[in-house]
Amino acid sequence: MGWTPLHYAACFGNVKAVGLLLKQDTSVAYVLDKEEESALHIAAFRGHVPIIDMLVTSCPDTCDMINTKWQTALNAAVIGGQDLINEEDTDGNTALHLAAVHRRYRIVYTLARDKRVNHFATNKDHLTAFDIFFTSEEVSLRIIGVLPMLMRSHGFPVIHDWVIKHVKKRLDTKFVGSQPAGSITTGNNTANRENSESIKSIVDSQLLVAAFVATVTFAATFTMPGGYNNDGPNQGMATLAGKVAFKAFVIFNTIAFSFSTQALFVRYDTSCLSDQQKMD
Repeated sequence: MGWTPLHYAACFGNVKAVGLLLKQDTSVAYVLDKEEESALHIAAFRGHVPIIDMLVTSCPDTCDMINTKWQTALNAAVIGGQDLINEEDTDGNTALHLAAVHRRYRIVYTLARDKRVNHFATNKDHLTAFDIFFTSEEVSLRIIGVLPMLMRSHGFPVIHDWVIKHVKKRLDTKFVGSQPAGSITTGNNTANRENSESIKSIVDSQLLVAAFVATVTFAATFTMPGGYNNDGPNQGMATLAGKVAFKAFVIFNTIAFSFSTQALFVRYDTSCLSDQQKMD
């Protein structure tokens, strides 16, 4: 096997022994056995989280070490059947919290889709990952793209309130804080510039709402009201398929999706045309 004392301590979950060995010489964390596995591989395979934390804190580079099968410690944890996806750090943050804090939208999207992820886990500040996500002042199409996954856990009203809040803020910033008197004294150029900024703010808000509607209506096609039939001749069909109200829902949902998508394309085309005119 070629194990060192640190390998054995990591295998049996002896936190005290691991601490003493690392205090004596941190280089032992980089020693590999015959299969080129580090102590971190062993600890991850066994699911000893405190030891994983000690090794990563003392020697962060060990996370990148691979064995003869090109497997990292993360691969070892998966092979060992360890579900560390909801593990918390010293601040109580899970992987989903950290993805939200650092604005890693693709990771937020991936984690939010995973049914194993606890969306309602709170850190030491009593905040969920989506509490952190929604406090952001940033508004972009990348955030809009994450909304369908957020709706599954937090529901439509929460997302609706978030969109309305940002639309109102955009409009208030331009109109409530504007100073018409200053525009008169500084000339037409200032007035035109402020007018242009106000129009741009309105257009951006309309774009945000259109993207929100398109996202929600698109998601509704996969999360039908009433769910789906799980057995019988109509397996896979919507449970409420024969209802008049359901047919009305499908029609209006399709109309909303079509118009919102068209609005996005029109906005994109006009933006490209405007940029081209500026270049000319």
